[in-house]
Amino acid sequence: MANKKEVKRIIDWSEKRYSRCWDALIIIKEFKNNGFKGNDVGELLNFQIILGETLFKIQEYYEKTKKEWNILKKKRTKSQHDINRLKEIGKYLNILIDLIKIGKSLGDAFVWFFYQKEQEILVHHLQQQDNFHPTIRLGGFGELEFLRRAVKLDNHTITLYHGITNILRIGDVSYFNLKEFKIVGYGELKTQKANDDNCINVKLYTFGDKELMPFAKWDKSNKEDDSKKEKAEEEYFDQERLDRQIERIVETLKLSDEIKSNKLGNKVVGSIKYHDEIAKSLAELPLNHFAHKKVSDGLIITAMKSNRKKLSSIFLKGIADSQEVVVQNDEKFKSLLDEIQYENFIENDRMITPITPADETNGEWVIGSKPLFWEQIDNEVLKGIYFSKIVVLTTYNPIYLMMKIKDLGFVFTLDKKKKLKVTLDLGEYKLRLENPFYFINLAKKYLVSEEAIVDIIRQTVEGVKSKEIKGNTMIKMIINQFALL
Repeated sequence: MANKKEVKRIIDWSEKRYSRCWDALIIIKEFKNNGFKGNDVGELLNFQIILGETLFKIQEYYEKTKKEWNILKKKRTKSQHDINRLKEIGKYLNILIDLIKIGKSLGDAFVWFFYQKEQEILVHHLQQQDNFHPTIRLGGFGELEFLRRAVKLDNHTITLYHGITNILRIGDVSYFNLKEFKIVGYGELKTQKANDDNCINVKLYTFGDKELMPFAKWDKSNKEDDSKKEKAEEEYFDQERLDRQIERIVETLKLSDEIKSNKLGNKVVGSIKYHDEIAKSLAELPLNHFAHKKVSDGLIITAMKSNRKKLSSIFLKGIADSQEVVVQNDEKFKSLLDEIQYENFIENDRMITPITPADETNGEWVIGSKPLFWEQIDNEVLKGIYFSKIVVLTTYNPIYLMMKIKDLGFVFTLDKKKKLKVTLDLGEYKLRLENPFYFINLAKKYLVSEEAIVDIIRQTVEGVKSKEIKGNTMIKMIINQFALL
């Protein structure tokens, strides 16, 4: 039965392992300044194994706890004890989900570094159904065993395990070649029981550039008999499901070439961001106190440091969940709200948004953005945010951004379904921004300045004007952000 002591134990155990993963991420981020020291390469290669094992254990405990919750939920007649127990277990399940989110946010930060020059492919991944809960039981065990053996440099290529992320959703692994600095292939894993009860068979289906893939120089003389292979697949695998998975992988590989041959052009925009204001706000701030700072006409950043040192005390006390309410009742915050009011507008939609890396693993990833880890923020401040010991909120009034876009000549209207339309008359045709809320998200969640956003839109308009466009054409504005090492 799940209880507070057990949940605390798994949170504390996970935090120690997550901290080790964090240290490995810092090795990559600080490589330009520090290079590799001692066992740094070993820690980097172990990152995925440690994170994969940790997520596996958390998910095992989650499913065990969920089973008890389901049994109680199905009871037709519930005593007061049952009702109280359901509430208690529900709290533990939410904590375990938050714990998984932290782990996957670390995994996303890790793999994004290798995918940063092929972010268009990430769009394709993010269009697939997410796989938030880690795989356990036979399939998960097989993936971990494969990981322990495959995570090494082979043919200048490193294996990236998708199970520790939420942004990689096609295939089970992908392969990054260090010489070419690009993704060169994908793999799909299938696990089956062996005749020996103490053994399993893990099959790997690979797709990509064979010359750059790992295992390229492996001895192929021990191929198993085709008839045995077919029999095993019939017995253990859902062939239709496997075919669908393989088809998605092939589509992704084709997409990579298609994108490269179909670009209108590239523009470099210097992106002004406000992340350094977070560290400034926290400097000399007493524990458990809020600091508010207005950093632009429509943006307020709020930050707070907790006095609790352990993640378990934060989760079990539910501290982070109540901070938004506390902020809204703060007198200084209320006075700053008046300052970001836009002139005499009656409607000023001010959005309060937590800057929480874990939310990115829960379907809230903004395409074209980069994980918070890769922003130029003090590493200790970053760790505090990732481990829920520092709370950061933004309050944003998007009218300021809308007015700047309007100054470019765009017109804002509502269609018959009350959906916002943003259009620019270019004479022979009209240009329409398909999703204006994307840019609002860049400002309020990723702290990109309005000036940088407007510059992106302006340069896109100029690029469109310089091309011959006939009929109804969709132009994808692909925004890529890169890590500065």
